[in-house]
Amino acid sequence: RPPRSTLFPYTTLFRSPVVSIDVNYKSPSTYSDIIEIDISIGKYTGAQIVFNYNMRNTSTGNVSVVASSRHCFVKDGHVCSLSHIAPDYDKMLRDVMKEDKE
Repeated sequence: RPPRSTLFPYTTLFRSPVVSIDVNYKSPSTYSDIIEIDISIGKYTGAQIVFNYNMRNTSTGNVSVVASSRHCFVKDGHVCSLSHIAPDYDKMLRDVMKEDKE
């Protein structure tokens, strides 16, 4: 996968606002707990992307939170497809999705 730093130039081409969030609290955690957050791409359509989050307490191994956030891509105030405005970024996301399925 490309380093995260290579993604930042695209922030000038489009925005990706949050459309919805789904959060399921599984077990409590406290301020002093160390929580590991795993993030993956759940779905990518070109115009929308869903990120999945799995938050686990490192000392107990318990899952604290399972969540997802859905984002759309916007340029100049209009929802757009990345394949039109950022084809390299679109290809990279599709490649990541293929890798995750294999």
